[in-house]
Amino acid sequence: MSENTERVNKELAEEIRIRIKNLMFERNLSNEDIANCANINVVTFNRKMNGITNWKLSECISISLFLGKSVEEIFLPRKLHKSI
Repeated sequence: MSENTERVNKELAEEIRIRIKNLMFERNLSNEDIANCANINVVTFNRKMNGITNWKLSECISISLFLGKSVEEIFLPRKLHKSI
């Protein structure tokens, strides 16, 4: 993987983490609440939030529905989301 690709992946992971954390804060939700809605354990959720492992589509859909947002609003890069 090129340095540029790795940088972009880290930036996107951080963008997603911030969005989810903000939504969790607004709704007074815990990591466990989000992990449960996505049918994953908290350790796996934390690894995904920290960009160590990738999100599965089914997890993205479950989290989006649970938080009342579209998959695009949470999981797509802001630049791409604005162009849709």
